[in-house]
Amino acid sequence: MTAGHDCLGIPHLVKGGGTAVRDAVEQLPGSYTAPLYFDRQQFCTDGLLDGVSDEIQAILVDDDAYRDVVRTHRVVMGHVSSATLVRAGCTSLAIQVREPRSRLLSLYRYWQAQDETQLDRWGTWGRTVVAAARQPLEDFLTSQTTWPATDNALARQALGGVATPYVDPLHWTPSPDDFDRFVELLDFAEWSSASNEFVRRVAAHLGQPPPPPLQRVNVTAVTAAVQVIDQPLHDALDRLTGLDTRLLAFLVDSGKLPDKSAGSLDLEFEQTATRLGFTFA
Repeated sequence: MTAGHDCLGIPHLVKGGGTAVRDAVEQLPGSYTAPLYFDRQQFCTDGLLDGVSDEIQAILVDDDAYRDVVRTHRVVMGHVSSATLVRAGCTSLAIQVREPRSRLLSLYRYWQAQDETQLDRWGTWGRTVVAAARQPLEDFLTSQTTWPATDNALARQALGGVATPYVDPLHWTPSPDDFDRFVELLDFAEWSSASNEFVRRVAAHLGQPPPPPLQRVNVTAVTAAVQVIDQPLHDALDRLTGLDTRLLAFLVDSGKLPDKSAGSLDLEFEQTATRLGFTFA
């Protein structure tokens, strides 16, 4: 393939329901899902990547290498920011999204279940950020180390740096241009509950028939005690997902994402919380 061909970039949000999608997309000719999969930019500071294993180093995205990937594929998917995909040459984007508070709870329980070997493979990130999930939820959400994964991670991954430089992600605030530029680049979006439709649309982009129906993988296990979500925790979850929620509303208003009522999203959050071992005060 030559430079300038069309390439669809798919940012895979951690615990956003994308692992089954990745497994399906990798079956489609012209797609790329491995081995490079994790965007260094998503870790926000180089220090958090100190001491990672050689195995992890081999799957971290370098911008120059990703340009080569984009030049030779028509669909590229990874735990990658929209900005990295666009800089590498992707001409359009697609994204699968999840109710943001549910994603945070799922991430917390998923990281809580990681063993010492897995933490060591991820070096400083594993021993500080991921290990923080062994604390009570309140401490995890307010930790000074976990913010790259907890503070409006969907909006940061989707919007940050697409229209403006992504210099300081901790203090970054989206502008109207960030929202407009993202929607301009966005081919389509689907909820994680519509993963089969998402994969069908990816296959259509490639001119391919869709693969067989998806099977759920990477299901979050509950390995720790039940915790109570009281009003302060509700407030913390709302604060950490405010930009995410704003982005999803913008995508709905723009016609890029099927509408879901606030009530249905609240119910999804409550059901997810219950399944993950939380009760409500």
